Amino acid sequence: MRSFIRISIWFCLCGLAAAQIEIPEGTRVKVRLEEDLSSATAEKGRPVRLSVVGEVKIGGTVVIAPGAKATGTVVVATPKRLMSGGKLDFSVDGVTAADGETIPIRYRQEEAPGMPDLKAGIISAGATMVLGPAAPLLRMMRAKDITMEKGIVLEVFTDQSHALPAAAKAEVAKAEESTPEAAAEPPVDLVDVSVNSTPDGARIMVNGMDVGDTPASFRLKPGEHEIQIEKEGFAAWKSKITATPGTPQSIEAKLEKPAPAKPAAPQPAAAKPATPAPKTGATRAR
Repeated sequence: MRSFIRISIWFCLCGLAAAQIEIPEGTRVKVRLEEDLSSATAEKGRPVRLSVVGEVKIGGTVVIAPGAKATGTVVVATPKRLMSGGKLDFSVDGVTAADGETIPIRYRQEEAPGMPDLKAGIISAGATMVLGPAAPLLRMMRAKDITMEKGIVLEVFTDQSHALPAAAKAEVAKAEESTPEAAAEPPVDLVDVSVNSTPDGARIMVNGMDVGDTPASFRLKPGEHEIQIEKEGFAAWKSKITATPGTPQSIEAKLEKPAPAKPAAPQPAAAKPATPAPKTGATRAR
């Protein structure tokens, strides 16, 4: 009798395991910003509206549906000041699976020592950003406030595995068995970049984006990037770098005082107007 009970329990557990689909830790998900954010109006701690771009499939079953809700939070929001520009950053906290549960995320596929805190902002953590002509990343406004525009697409990864009950299959679309699964996109190998300046405390701009003050370290996608370093009272330092996977970049910028303006050449004295000759009248005859 006991043997029968043990066998029954074993079959039940096997059936339960078979009825679940697991979303592995480190699963890639793309999320899109669904609102404009500005350092002039955003408030630290306020929620950020995001949604999932494209579907995520496991074994032909959609486990994270396109358009599913993703959650985020503003972590830095400083409006422009008299002598400094604004600062803005937000985190991506979780994505909604097909069963309605929220899965926490991280910014890198493989967990590693020194990984940024899960609540870190996308800029400070070096999150991978997928840009397109209709989805500009950032723009620096004339007033020096930063705007993050609706349409930014970010690549994030699940921070834990999640068991999805098979019952949730009825709520999502299933791929045909004959349809080959799309090949997994290779992860982007980001490049570590460190920037120092003499003197330090200078503003760093990467492709027009404010990434903080020197000294600083961040990560960039491979390719060419324009670096500009600015500090009040010094001439702007500019350079272009090519980020190559596997090759950390170290930038040392020596800021210099702007050359003094040349004194204006003296203007020639204006010519004095000629003194008119006195008028001579007719001499009266005596």
